[in-house]
Amino acid sequence: MTDPTQQAASASGSAPDPGLDPSADFENERGSEVDDFTGPQPRPDATNTAEARSAADAEAVAAAEAVLEHDVAAPTPDVAVLAFGTCAITASEAAAELAQELRVAVWDARFAKPVDAALIHELASRKVPIVTVEDHGVVGGFGSAVLDCAATGPASCPPITRLGLPDAWIYQDSRSRQLAEAGLDRASLVKAFRAAATHATDAEV
Repeated sequence: MTDPTQQAASASGSAPDPGLDPSADFENERGSEVDDFTGPQPRPDATNTAEARSAADAEAVAAAEAVLEHDVAAPTPDVAVLAFGTCAITASEAAAELAQELRVAVWDARFAKPVDAALIHELASRKVPIVTVEDHGVVGGFGSAVLDCAATGPASCPPITRLGLPDAWIYQDSRSRQLAEAGLDRASLVKAFRAAATHATDAEV
């Protein structure tokens, strides 16, 4: 039987390279793809775009890095924020603005599903109000998945506020103005976090 490399050489009119094994190259290429897939994955756009942003945005990302990760064993926060996507940066900025008033812990959800059931159930056991933030439709979105998870936990479901795009028209405008209209800008998140903590305190009285 004719070697495939000899057939390829005949068709091209050149002699085959004795050091070239097409099947080995294919396996090596597939191996590198598998390594890339199973290796450490990059952080989502919320915290992995510093190089592509302006200097001011890069500073915001750096500040967000300091508060996006929280140990569940840390002191109980007044409000727990589970933010999905780039909203994690805005949420961390809002939390920093409230630092002198409230202990707001921000978690970067990283992906919508599956949600972190252990974290959600732990927060529920501590009676910590939860606020979910996403630049996605609030109906059937990340916040709904968190709500479903909390409802199936061993502890009673804590107050959960879902922030996202409303099930309504948002007219064409700049992204910043659209987010403000949807209540997802920094000022709106500050108000929402403060309201969540206030409502939880009132419920305890």
